Amino acid sequence: MSIPSAPPLTNIDMQTEKITMFFSANNLPSKKGTTDAFASIHIKNNKTGALDLLKHTEAVMDTNHPTWMTHCIVDYQFQDIQEIVVRIYHKKNGIPITTPSAHEFLGEAMYHQSALMMSPGSKISLPLSTNSGIVRGASLVVRGEAVACTRDIFCCGFQCNNLVRKNGMGIFGRSDPYIKISRKFEDNTYSVVWQSKHIVGDLNPLFAHNRISMLPLCNGDVNRELSIDLFDYDEKGNHKPMGGFRTTVLQLLESNGKSFTLIEQARVGSFMYSNSGTFRCVNAHIETHPTLGQYIMGGLEISLTVAIDFTASNGCSRDGRPDNGRKSLHRIGDPGTLNNYEKAILGVGSVIEPYSNSKQFGVYGFGAKIFQPDQTLSPVQHCFPIYGGESIVQGTNGIIQAYHDCLSVVSMSGPTFFRPLIDCGGYLASERGCTQEAQTYSILMILTDGIIDDQKETIQSIIRASNTPLSILIIGIGDADFSEMSALDADDKILEQGGAKAARDIVQFVPFKKFIQQGPVALAQSVLAEIPDQIIKYMEINKIVPNAPPPPPSGLDEAPPPAFDEAPPPF
Repeated sequence: MSIPSAPPLTNIDMQTEKITMFFSANNLPSKKGTTDAFASIHIKNNKTGALDLLKHTEAVMDTNHPTWMTHCIVDYQFQDIQEIVVRIYHKKNGIPITTPSAHEFLGEAMYHQSALMMSPGSKISLPLSTNSGIVRGASLVVRGEAVACTRDIFCCGFQCNNLVRKNGMGIFGRSDPYIKISRKFEDNTYSVVWQSKHIVGDLNPLFAHNRISMLPLCNGDVNRELSIDLFDYDEKGNHKPMGGFRTTVLQLLESNGKSFTLIEQARVGSFMYSNSGTFRCVNAHIETHPTLGQYIMGGLEISLTVAIDFTASNGCSRDGRPDNGRKSLHRIGDPGTLNNYEKAILGVGSVIEPYSNSKQFGVYGFGAKIFQPDQTLSPVQHCFPIYGGESIVQGTNGIIQAYHDCLSVVSMSGPTFFRPLIDCGGYLASERGCTQEAQTYSILMILTDGIIDDQKETIQSIIRASNTPLSILIIGIGDADFSEMSALDADDKILEQGGAKAARDIVQFVPFKKFIQQGPVALAQSVLAEIPDQIIKYMEINKIVPNAPPPPPSGLDEAPPPAFDEAPPPF
């Protein structure tokens, strides 16, 4: 069966363009004298028509004109109609915003992402409506901005001195200050992007150890204007302005502790008013965090090794040969039809293939006996190269062909052991290596139909492999109970056993049956979702930074990529 090759990778393909959306509203209806509004942002599913929740904002208390600090980032898909629906609610006391239907609905607005992109300044104002019609005077304002490629963090401390007293007079007056930072948009308006906690009763507060993502702060532009404003916190939401000033990230970095003057605009021109105190930014620096795209453009190579389950539970005849009946998970159907093993290989392989210049992938089997030339059977093999030796094939088509060829030489058996596979994957990743000069990363994809029989040993192997440039994808094929697999996927807590602890999370597990209706593309999106963070974490631990992008090709033929120096050890 011929599987179409993935298209060559271009710089545009290396990362999906993303758009940040910021939200505010005007003239919301009053509810018993005050409005505590939050918004739920949804995107319409083009296949089902359902509204998929993207995010809830925070509730902004006591105002009919809220500006929400919570922003929403979405992939920009030029080829799709992306319909966004924003619903606004008045929050009821004691009920979490995660159950919006329990709150009072104020109205909704709908727009297409393309309309936002095409509007002047990427800003649109939309009327709110309910089932009864347009909500008089109320509107939703949406601003859009392309996301810069940055993971950097602005780190600093903020020190204020001689702030004004907002509660009481004289020596008994007090204030509970906190900081809001807003960034400027192209239409000269501002939106809040960061807020500190308040400090109780201190007119000379120190806001220490602040770590603010450069993405919402200034979209990576150190010259973008910011508004830094102080407020006196009030538990009822009646926060009083304490002064502010305009600056940029660059000016904060270069200030070297120099004081900025805090001004309350409402008091400018008042008798004897000069300022409302001073503000200093101390120990300011940018903590650099490269993106995966920067590593890719600098020459990072990603390789794939596939391990396929040939245990008897997949369905086999009495002599252990794969059964091609309809209940067999390894059934090879008519041309143009794929079983779930083939779909998983195609879905994931076609995504990874463009990131490998050599497109040389390893293919292994496990859980089977091998028919020898004299038709005798070997002992059960728990990690065997399908073609012997290094078992290297060319691209996703080669993986599919190797899988088909293996079906004629195996007698399906068991049990299901993962330790040999992960030890092999870790060995191969270590042999390929990953240095500052030669950056390579390996992915081991294990396709299996059931639970494993060496859970303890597998966890130990994962912990060892976490120190190598390796990620492990486990895809559960069939209807087995895969609940124990979640113990290997350390999303909530890093794996540890017997005093040993993994250096990082390297495992992602997904059951294929969740994606039968959605198809291989959705499977690949889910199973590969954690790979960028896993790669970046390995690079950061090992202090490997992106290399400079290579110069454009000179037209000379390139030498072929080197093969592995030696085969992995036998198991």
